[in-house]
Amino acid sequence: MPPPGDECDGRFDADLNSPVVGETDDTFDWTIERCPGAQGNGWFRNVKSITISGCWHRGDIDSVEVSDGKVKVGHDGTIKVFQLRNDDLPLDVTVKFDDEFLAGEDTVEVFVKETGWPGWFWHFLFTFFQHGHLNADGPVCEN
Repeated sequence: MPPPGDECDGRFDADLNSPVVGETDDTFDWTIERCPGAQGNGWFRNVKSITISGCWHRGDIDSVEVSDGKVKVGHDGTIKVFQLRNDDLPLDVTVKFDDEFLAGEDTVEVFVKETGWPGWFWHFLFTFFQHGHLNADGPVCEN
């Protein structure tokens, strides 16, 4: 859940647990979760994957740990957590970078992909996707 006083807009919330904005660290830890009242029901609005991107590059990342699912780091440094289910939320993502970064406000984009289908017949005709775009605090990169 969002900390007291923190608004949860939409279906999801992404919070930087550490470091605190304004501090530097080589390890950043986020929690991504559903907002209260925005629960999926298993066959409709089922979480499929979560993507986290920022100003870093693939070579800046030492390791990524997730509480559930599998993780892949793209050639551009995008972190994708996949093979998720609704029960995997809240999801903790910890990224250890090679160097320290300053933590800043709204520097990271989090993309939550949901899938679902209204009945087996429609499953064969199409699968529709719903997405949640969020901004979260994270690393500030110097160019």
